[in-house]
Amino acid sequence: DTTSCIANLQLNINFNKGLPSYLFNTYFGNHFQWDNQFFDVKKLKASALIDLKKSSSFISLEVQNVSNYIYLNEESSPIQTSKNLTAAKFMLKKQWGKKWVKFYNGMGFQYSTSKLIRIPNFFSRNSLVFDFKLRKVPFSTGTVVSFFNKFKGMNYNPNIRHYILGNQNVGGTPVVDLFFAARLGSADLYVKYDNATYTLNRNLFLGENYPIHRSYVRLGLKWRLKN
Repeated sequence: DTTSCIANLQLNINFNKGLPSYLFNTYFGNHFQWDNQFFDVKKLKASALIDLKKSSSFISLEVQNVSNYIYLNEESSPIQTSKNLTAAKFMLKKQWGKKWVKFYNGMGFQYSTSKLIRIPNFFSRNSLVFDFKLRKVPFSTGTVVSFFNKFKGMNYNPNIRHYILGNQNVGGTPVVDLFFAARLGSADLYVKYDNATYTLNRNLFLGENYPIHRSYVRLGLKWRLKN
C-alpha cells in the first residue's frame, strides 16, 4: 500500500434559529419588558478544518452570520438589532518536538463587523512540556501561557449573572500557569499553580466588575481502580 495521508479536510455548515434561552430561563431580575416582539435570531455558521498530520498541526476557519441579534445594553435591557452581523475566526495550532520536550503553539485571529460583538483581534495559548522518568516513574512538568490583546470588552452584571455592553478596555496581560504531574502506577497525580503572574498585574479584568482570580494551587488525583 503506497497511499499516504497528507491532510484531512473537514467542512461543516449549520443553520439554526430561535430566541436565546437566557432571556427567559436564567434572568433573576424583574425590570425586563417581557411583552416584546422579538424575532427569531438566525445564525448561519460555516467552518473548515485542515489536519496536517505530517507537520503535527492543523488550521481552522470559522465564519458566522447572525441576523436579529439580541444583546444586553449598558442598562442591562435586551435589545434586538435588525442588522446582519458577521464574525470570523482563524486559528493555527502546531506541536514542536516529540520526545522529552514538547512545545504546543496555538494562535488565532478574530474579526467582527459590529461593535456589538466584543472579541479580541488576537489570542494565543502556548504550552511547554518536559517529560522525564525517575526510577521508571513518568513525570511531566511545564507551563501554559495564555494571552489576548486589549479590546473594549463586556461588563459583568452580577445581579443577572450575564455580560452586558461595557466601556472598559480589558486584556493585554499574559496569564501564566505552572504544572507538575506524575503517574504512580494506576494513579495520576498533578499539582497546578494558576495565574503565577497575578502579583505583576492585579488589575487584570476578564470584564468590567469581573476580575481575574488570584494565584492559587490546585491538587488533583485520578485513580483507576480496575485495569
